[in-house]
Amino acid sequence: MWADAAVLTGVLLGFAALVVAVVCGAVAVRSWLRARALQRCAVVPVGELRAESVQPCQIAGRAWPYGDGELTSPLTGLDAVWYRQRVTRRYEQTYRDSDGNRKRRTRYETLAEESSTAPFRAGDATGSVLVRPGEHRVTGAEKVLDRFEPHPAEEPSAPRPGARRERTLGHRREEWIVRPGAPLFVHGVCAEGEVTGGDGLLEIGAPAGGGTFVLSVRPKDQLLRAGRRRAYGFALTAATAALAGAALLTGLT
Repeated sequence: MWADAAVLTGVLLGFAALVVAVVCGAVAVRSWLRARALQRCAVVPVGELRAESVQPCQIAGRAWPYGDGELTSPLTGLDAVWYRQRVTRRYEQTYRDSDGNRKRRTRYETLAEESSTAPFRAGDATGSVLVRPGEHRVTGAEKVLDRFEPHPAEEPSAPRPGARRERTLGHRREEWIVRPGAPLFVHGVCAEGEVTGGDGLLEIGAPAGGGTFVLSVRPKDQLLRAGRRRAYGFALTAATAALAGAALLTGLT
């Protein structure tokens, strides 16, 4: 019986390691392709941009509101051209393990998470372009709020049949913003603007086919170094997990 249990454990661990290898390999490939896309394109002055709905383009300038589009971040009330907020509930579960022992564990639940989608300008000394962030995040945005608010003491909720007892411990509120005038690097595709009023601004946004789109307050060289480190790190983890999984499974035969 113990031998059968050991074999089953080895099989499960072997397959788990192979799953980790596949996931880490996919992340490594995605990170490498993203870094390669950034490397193959050159930063150009905004004034030299041309509407190319297929060819990627890169600019480095500063972020500014478009028209009356300056935003107010919802949690801190700060002026911004872009924001992201998240509210997470931390709670405690009381449950019984397989031996019937009563135990507790802490869990987390995201209650709200959103980022602004309003367009804003990115410009340098040669001109401005309209940026449409859509649902994409701005890498390296300034974190202006990270606060945990304890919940008043309460009794664990009455369990439903088969359910676990829960007790809310508190809520964590986080917020990130891009302030007006913050540095901004953008990698995307450029197209003719469709802004009401016909001000002639070009637009830069995500490729229609889902290619690489980067918004960041960090400069291009930092993004390239970070992307390469991420690709190499996940590739190494994938290789190690694959070898471990293969060793576990072959050792059982």
